[in-house]
Amino acid sequence: ARGKCSIRYIYNQTYDPATKTISFYTGSLGVFGLATRKYSNLPFKRWEIHPMTDNNDQSVVMKLETQNVNIEFKVTNDGYTFKITHPRKVPFSGIETPIKINNLKTILSSINLNIFPEADASWYVTDTCEKHKAVEFHTYKSLAVYCLSHHFKSNVWNRWSHRRVALFDSRMTEQMKFRRLMVSPMRVASVFVKEKCTDLDVVELEYEMDPQEQEVCMRNSNFKLVSNIFLLSSSLIFS
Repeated sequence: ARGKCSIRYIYNQTYDPATKTISFYTGSLGVFGLATRKYSNLPFKRWEIHPMTDNNDQSVVMKLETQNVNIEFKVTNDGYTFKITHPRKVPFSGIETPIKINNLKTILSSINLNIFPEADASWYVTDTCEKHKAVEFHTYKSLAVYCLSHHFKSNVWNRWSHRRVALFDSRMTEQMKFRRLMVSPMRVASVFVKEKCTDLDVVELEYEMDPQEQEVCMRNSNFKLVSNIFLLSSSLIFS
């Protein structure tokens, strides 16, 4: 579009760290500029949520693995703490005093660790798995309700699932085996996922109920803790 920057005619970009030289081919003449993103931790590679009991104080841990850093949040009724493991380019270790969600966002952004995607992030980051908003919020609330009794983690098939279907792994904390869950606006079910035989550049999934007859039982959870984990997960997981 007129007046907009574009990389449409830029090909084969390379960078030589020894000489600090950038090379590229272009199919059009014009004005060229170099730009870099301030934040570089999207998309997420993996996420995981599980409860923990520390001195009889119930809390939930959310682990995120990004391109440059691994970060571990601890969610309690008092707020959020976090610590950073395996840091790359992030000279910060974390905080140990519980803070509110807005303060958490401010601190992370101040150290250029913006893991809370903006509404238009999907337009700038390739290979993101953007889901239908109704599916997203239904999933977040479900995770929040079960956060004190279940262990959740990301599933690689979610990347190729339909935008109205969210896939992740779940198990009760006293069990060893994870089940693959399929969440849609109409239902939640444990499924077996396999890829249909399609063209190489197209990935279509097929879901088989596992087992065929399924039931879901709700468990009581601490309301404030559930609200906290919902606020955090609604900013992080499937956006």
